[in-house]
Amino acid sequence: MKLRRREFFKLSAASSMISMTGLAKTKGDRDVVYKEKTVLKTSVSEMKDFYDTVVIGSGYGGSVAASGLAEEGSLCLLERGQEYHPGDFPEFLSEVIPFLKSPFHKLGLFGLDYYGDATVVSGSGLGGTSLINQSLATIPDDDVFDIERWPDAIRNDRDQGALSGYYRKAKGMLRPGVWPEEQPLPGKAQTMSDTAEALGLEFKPSPIYVNYSEFDKEKNHVGVFQNPCTLCGNCLTGCNVGAKNTLNMNYIPDAKNKGAHIFTGIDVRYFKKLASGRYRIYFDQWYSNRKGKSHKRIFGKKYIDTARLIVSAGTLGSNKILMRSQKYGGMQFSSKLGHYFSGNGDTIGMGFNGDQRTDIESYGNRITGPNDPTVGPASIGYTTHNPSSPEPTDRFVVEDSSVPLAVVSLLKSGLFAIGGIPDSLQDIAKIFSDVIKRAPDGALNHSQLYLGVGHDDSNGEIKMSPGGKFKIAWDSIKNDPIWKRINEGMKQHSDKQGANFIENPLGMVTTHPLGGCAMGEDVSSGVVDHQCRVFNPQGGIHEQLYVMDGSVIPHSLGTNPSLTITALAERAVDLIKKPRFL
Repeated sequence: MKLRRREFFKLSAASSMISMTGLAKTKGDRDVVYKEKTVLKTSVSEMKDFYDTVVIGSGYGGSVAASGLAEEGSLCLLERGQEYHPGDFPEFLSEVIPFLKSPFHKLGLFGLDYYGDATVVSGSGLGGTSLINQSLATIPDDDVFDIERWPDAIRNDRDQGALSGYYRKAKGMLRPGVWPEEQPLPGKAQTMSDTAEALGLEFKPSPIYVNYSEFDKEKNHVGVFQNPCTLCGNCLTGCNVGAKNTLNMNYIPDAKNKGAHIFTGIDVRYFKKLASGRYRIYFDQWYSNRKGKSHKRIFGKKYIDTARLIVSAGTLGSNKILMRSQKYGGMQFSSKLGHYFSGNGDTIGMGFNGDQRTDIESYGNRITGPNDPTVGPASIGYTTHNPSSPEPTDRFVVEDSSVPLAVVSLLKSGLFAIGGIPDSLQDIAKIFSDVIKRAPDGALNHSQLYLGVGHDDSNGEIKMSPGGKFKIAWDSIKNDPIWKRINEGMKQHSDKQGANFIENPLGMVTTHPLGGCAMGEDVSSGVVDHQCRVFNPQGGIHEQLYVMDGSVIPHSLGTNPSLTITALAERAVDLIKKPRFL
């Protein structure tokens, strides 16, 4: 039986209203299981006028720098966002609004920033985007580093095994775990494994930054209390269980243990070099009452000085700080500043209302019943497409994912409009089962959410206008063949599941922005060298000035970049402490 389009949309509109009634749940519905919070931030009243090292940003690069250098002298870390603990994150749509970054709420956790030819999704808080990311700890194929933009020294370290040592060191702190072999795969991963096998591909469970069972309601390797994963699937809006190995569970508390001062609500504007050779960092102080608004502090420090400055504010953040420092601080950098921006080939897609039950609906931090499905972490693993291609840029991965509880009902409502007309009574029943109650046998729990990651041309450019506004200029991205290849790959999985494939309707959106302060052999080809030291166009480098984050990666990686950012930062810190290059 087929519904006519008009009849289906009439029913959809009515059903959407019903489904939206479940959006107003509050924290009272939550089963709070995380009880030992470790406060990491330092009161701004303790901020000194001078530190031996200042680190701007607490993402993967900045956290490594703070941890690795905290015992080399006085150090402070400056983070724009707020500190969050398990139990603080939103679980229902009614709770999300105060966490959205906006012109009125500079300290919001969730950022969705439109820059013209690209939109960037980011997390702002102590721990950066690690608080809300997909958590895959993957390593690029070896030949990705053969792409011409990478400095020779990185390739040499790869060939001699040194680079793999930094990956191991990063894993030792981040503690990624792999889905236990003895456990059956959750529905979404099993479905993807089945469709991959039908396509002649292999589904690989990936290491992810999740504590499956290593720490069982006890303190971890840096003294922070962790619970084991409850497999609720709610990783992408923040883990309220305390099982996700975010940076505030490892590198940042390690820096704190070593004496680092950690300040939140500090929005760095620019820096300049003093006649003494020190750097002066100018910033605004912000605070928030967690009700959706941020307020600037009128009084208090406006700048601090340092002998060593490490800029690790994230790809967009670091580019902005360097560009403002050129304009307002008289600094000079490579003409390549802002160049080689990449979205890492990111895109999303969905196979809607298929034949297999996938259980992608997260249920959050609540007491589960014996018949509740196992969602698993946000992602379990991935398939590699075109794995035997001799060109690394031809390959891409497709990862499974889950839908955070906060947007489950909203997404169900939206899928009525774009999910296609069902062609069987069974499909109709699954759709309307979704809107009448939270039903494991509904259409969304028979859908598959895909994240595709590949190689775009990495030729975007971040620009600052005379008025201080930023945009990404990237004309070539509109016709980049990577999107067609990844969409075709995701559709192949969707077709094998008997689902209706829905392409990303939002255009170029990335959760993995890279580049702009790219590594290069010299000042004519990059902003920093292979040690993350900032080139000086007048010759040599700016002494004791570094950039360590995703902005230094000169080309897309074809896989999630967090572990590579961490490994490159570990390498840079090691070379600060034990130089082995002239």
